[in-house]
Amino acid sequence: MIRTSKHNLHNANTSKLKNISDFVDEYRRVAQIYIDHIWEHGLEWNVKNKKYEFNATYKLDCPKMLSTVKLNKEIGLETFLSGRALKCCINQVCGMLGSATAKQRKRRFISNKQRANHQRVNKRLRKAIRKNKPV
Repeated sequence: MIRTSKHNLHNANTSKLKNISDFVDEYRRVAQIYIDHIWEHGLEWNVKNKKYEFNATYKLDCPKMLSTVKLNKEIGLETFLSGRALKCCINQVCGMLGSATAKQRKRRFISNKQRANHQRVNKRLRKAIRKNKPV
């Protein structure tokens, strides 16, 4: 279920437009901080007593959702955004990281599957894995 609403800002006064602009700027700043931190330092999380890890170089599994409490303490993030806005922000960041690493994760899966079956990994696939690192 997608919950959306449309807002018309044509008749908004300058104070409201400034508040919205400040909110969007802060949201972008926080999203960039989350992305940079997760990309540089990696991420670990548990689901049903199973430990997962995200690392930009070799472990490309990214969760769909994260808790902001632990991450905010780790980063030392100070912002005026509400908890709901921070939760939306971290969910969008997880989606961005997941989509940025999806193709490389699929390539590695096929490569590992072929190695497990003692098949030769296609030269083109090896080159694509080496060349196309997520940025």
